[in-house]
Amino acid sequence: WFSPLIQSDSTDKAHQHFTKESLLKMADNMEQLIEEKYFINGQYARCVSDDGTIFGIGETKACKTDVLCQAFAVLGGKNLLRARTALLKAYRELYDEKNKLLRLFYPPFTQSTEQGGYINDYPPFVRENGGQYTHAAVWTAIALIECGESELGLKLLSDINPLERCLTVEAAEVYKNEPYVLSADIYSGDFCGRGGWSWYTGAASWYSVAIIEHVLGLKFSGSKTIDGEEKYIGSFKCLDIKPVISYTATVSLGD
Repeated sequence: WFSPLIQSDSTDKAHQHFTKESLLKMADNMEQLIEEKYFINGQYARCVSDDGTIFGIGETKACKTDVLCQAFAVLGGKNLLRARTALLKAYRELYDEKNKLLRLFYPPFTQSTEQGGYINDYPPFVRENGGQYTHAAVWTAIALIECGESELGLKLLSDINPLERCLTVEAAEVYKNEPYVLSADIYSGDFCGRGGWSWYTGAASWYSVAIIEHVLGLKFSGSKTIDGEEKYIGSFKCLDIKPVISYTATVSLGD
């Protein structure tokens, strides 16, 4: 996914032995290992603990299913058919239709489950611990669109939109966050639908990438130095993908 950003030659003497070719070969070896050893029970594993416990493959008390690994398998892997099947399986298990949210994984970590690290300190269904983690939800939406499940991807992006959680007074009282900025997370469980940290610029940036590049099929390409800062000037090119929706755009460059 990020391979185009790797520089051909490093000017840092401490890292000159890491060439673009060596890094890409290392990535290929890691991917082959993952495909051979860590695709288990129809799912890509989330992680392996120090004692060898593998999370995310349905064999643990906590984190039986994790959506993030499946999404990244679509976005960065080479076995798209397998990754798509795994992503849809995780989506079906983790998407909460009634409350319009996508849990990062399930079940959550508790004091009676395995230890997952600092995440055990979060209450169940709060933040990453079984709630919706907005970064992962946006990446999942992008992955769904990229593997041909555009309707699911668009629906998830709509669900992530904070305005959709504030359409009524009753809904806003549950959400308890601003309707015009993204929240880092949305709780599940007893406080289902309540927003966590808000003004989460990283998730908002990825949300804009999802809409502009993966829904509209546009990619900004031009920039210009204005008042000492490099800024986009509004030029764009169409990507080699079919836009998910039909649209009409008028683009102009002001003063």
